[in-house]
Amino acid sequence: STGSSGINAEYGEKTLTLKSENINAASLFSFQEDIVYKGLGAQTSLQHEAKIRFSASRLVDDAAENWLFNRVSNAACDGLRAMDSIIDKVEAEMQSTLQSVGRTLDESIT
Repeated sequence: STGSSGINAEYGEKTLTLKSENINAASLFSFQEDIVYKGLGAQTSLQHEAKIRFSASRLVDDAAENWLFNRVSNAACDGLRAMDSIIDKVEAEMQSTLQSVGRTLDESIT
């Protein structure tokens, strides 16, 4: 928070200005506030302004990161399943070929 004050001697006016900015919720939003008190004799006026800025970029960043992570993880699982399928087929073909070779050898020996 910052503050400033001033006195206008010509009119006897006194001013106190307070400014603050709070950043909250992991930078999802910020709250900016300006408060001005003005006093002239027995009267005091108050001017209050507040701004809330919401940053969707953090939400978008998180969503994009989660989407990309899920996409890569799913692709890795699909790739692993494909490799397992190929290995199973190659092993089955090798077994079949070895059995054929074994039968051919048996027939040629007898």
